[in-house]
Amino acid sequence: MIAKYYGCGICIPDCLEGRKVVDLGSGSGRDVFIISQLVGDKGKVVGVDMTAEQLKVAREGVSHHESKASEKGLSFGSVDFVEGYIEDFNKLLPEDMKDEGVDVVVSNCVINLR
Repeated sequence: MIAKYYGCGICIPDCLEGRKVVDLGSGSGRDVFIISQLVGDKGKVVGVDMTAEQLKVAREGVSHHESKASEKGLSFGSVDFVEGYIEDFNKLLPEDMKDEGVDVVVSNCVINLR
């Protein structure tokens, strides 16, 4: 997965435990997996990306990252990846996030490339 990472380095806010986070342009999911450990088991992270190949890599990595977090005694928040354009992310969100809202939106080296 590291070979498929095109980010610029992750910048994330403090106090993410239990939060609902959206990663716009999530790519292979690296930032989603980091954030999922910070939101904990009561939080949720959704990655939105327009590239099917990157999302395939991300989805294949979910069980690996859950397992690694568990081995280290870390919690792992709910993770989901959806395909679509970041401009439409409100339409792409899972129903619970549409109803209850999102706490934090991140984007790593994506919006500046649009």
